Amino acid sequence: MSSSSGKYLVVLFLTLGALYLACAGWVRVDIQTALKESTKAEQPAKPVEFEGMTFRSEAARNHFIATREAETYFRWILKLPNQVSLIITAMSFGFLGGVTKLLFAAASPNSQPIRAVTTLPLSTMTGLVILAISFALPAALTASEVTIRPLLFLCLLGGIFSNHLLFWLQEQFEKVFERKTKSDKL
Repeated sequence: MSSSSGKYLVVLFLTLGALYLACAGWVRVDIQTALKESTKAEQPAKPVEFEGMTFRSEAARNHFIATREAETYFRWILKLPNQVSLIITAMSFGFLGGVTKLLFAAASPNSQPIRAVTTLPLSTMTGLVILAISFALPAALTASEVTIRPLLFLCLLGGIFSNHLLFWLQEQFEKVFERKTKSDKL
């Protein structure tokens, strides 16, 4: 096997792995969304029978069926706590984006070589950063009570952009506490 075909084989396996992880996350989010929507229903539910079991509503039966079907391929993500599965889902979509970038680079005859070693972890963490932004921005822009989770994600963003934050803070301090030079005193 040549070096070139080995690289394409690795990209193929990365693509399949990224698609599997993204599908698992998507299924989990879809099941959770359907469950939340079914609990919001204001109509009194009628019991429904399915395969010898009685469910409190049609939505409960549909949730059961969706979960049972998802367990065939994605049992591991259904067993995770909601918050952990959300983080894994965000990171898996970031990873899928990184693999997509590698595929575009592999298909383009003019492109520069991409370092998969840095592209994939960086794109994976970008998924987490975007999740953090989606939690932090609404909390920062509303007058609601601040919870700890958005603050933790702001800390994550602060860690990523720490140099920029420190330079910005330094500029703000210099504006507020302007130093008097000798010419200003005279």
